[in-house]
Amino acid sequence: MEAAPITKSRRVVRGVMWWYFGDAYVTSPAPFRMAYSNSPQSLGAVVRELIDRLGYRDKIDEVRAVETWAHLAGPQINAMTERAWVHEGKLFVKIRSAPWRHQLHLQRRAWCDRLNTEFDRKVIDEVVFR
Repeated sequence: MEAAPITKSRRVVRGVMWWYFGDAYVTSPAPFRMAYSNSPQSLGAVVRELIDRLGYRDKIDEVRAVETWAHLAGPQINAMTERAWVHEGKLFVKIRSAPWRHQLHLQRRAWCDRLNTEFDRKVIDEVVFR
């Protein structure tokens, strides 16, 4: 017995693309319509707009915050760092040495300001040293 072919169609409702596969509707994560312009745009500008529209800006900035921490901290602090991660706007840094952890803890506001200055906006709310 041969299975019936799956029909595929699409429609746009309020700027959101809906795809119909057989018996189910699937929606896109964000509106597909990009800002129209007669003048050419750079690829970087188009990609930034797409990232913002899809809502990935915060996640990308969190990953970049970990990379920026490694760059700003330098080789001495990186040698004492086990790992760094971001959760809910907080940068957590696992430090091997208690004296280093205490010294960095006393400077946590300055580290937060330095990180946010690199992004020109508030990405990290707090830096936590563990």
